[in-house]
Amino acid sequence: MTVVMLLVLLAIVSASKYDTSPKRLKRAQADGGKFFVRYYAPWCGYCQEMSHDFKKLAKELQSSSVTVCQIDCERYPDYCEKAGVDGFPTMKMYNGNDLLSDYNGERKYESMKAFLNDYLQ
Repeated sequence: MTVVMLLVLLAIVSASKYDTSPKRLKRAQADGGKFFVRYYAPWCGYCQEMSHDFKKLAKELQSSSVTVCQIDCERYPDYCEKAGVDGFPTMKMYNGNDLLSDYNGERKYESMKAFLNDYLQ
């Protein structure tokens, strides 16, 4: 089971520069673990602006206890609506399937990293 979870997590991180599908994310969440998810739209200026900082964060935390990934809400609008996304970007912290917190801080690397420090083991 650990090997399966590792493969799913690797697929999440390596697919399209941290993009994932709701199906893959749900499977990984069912196995437990912490997830910082960015819900975005490709046309969103704020999403584009923060993209570099988000990818830097995801790359740095690749081997940590928190999986950093993103969902394209243009491709998966129903999933984003069910997740309570009503603007872009929206970022949420999960423990398995349970929502721990919405992230409402700055869209900068340092701010996101400081937020995640509370969840890193």
